[in-house]
Amino acid sequence: MTKSNVIGFVAAFPVPEVTRGINAFTLGVREANPNAVIKVNWSHSWFDPEKEKELASELIADGADILSSQVDSVTTLEVAEEKGVYTFGFYSDMSRYAPRYHLTSVVYEWGKVYEGFVDDALNQTPSKRSTWQGVAEGAVTLSHLNAAIPTDVVNRVEARRQQIAAGEFQVFQGPVKNQRGWVVIKDGNTPSDQELQGMTWYAEGIDGRMPSL
Repeated sequence: MTKSNVIGFVAAFPVPEVTRGINAFTLGVREANPNAVIKVNWSHSWFDPEKEKELASELIADGADILSSQVDSVTTLEVAEEKGVYTFGFYSDMSRYAPRYHLTSVVYEWGKVYEGFVDDALNQTPSKRSTWQGVAEGAVTLSHLNAAIPTDVVNRVEARRQQIAAGEFQVFQGPVKNQRGWVVIKDGNTPSDQELQGMTWYAEGIDGRMPSL
């Protein structure tokens, strides 16, 4: 969907949770388009619409014709709609904020997560303090895909979704390189939970330096 091969990402804080999301996004982008480059602008805030507007506009001025974000406002999508560039939503279906240019949104179905905690409480079973739930459990989904996306790409997305749900594909399965070209996850390996929760490196394909907190 990109013509410039530049993808912009507006991010909150450079903590492992957000960095992990940017890296996962980058791996997907680069699988679809090995020539694409991801540029990240950090707001250093979970919610700062004015700053996010500035950062999104800077990314577009720097050549980005697709935007994504991991912040708590919808400003990035509104800027994308106004400027006529495609965009991704995050947390919930954000298509109403960019009716024409919204490609899809990552949707967190928190009800699926809370069902388990409620069941544990009703059954007087101690709950786990942390839990990983995703596509297989229905806790992570995608909203509808933009009609402008070619059918073959839609089919590839659905095939990959099924692979993830079946446990046949791990996003960070090696080999994975960092932005310096060094292998950080060896061929056939997958990172542990501890490694995922401590991710502080940029994946290959990201342009820019990782900032400090």
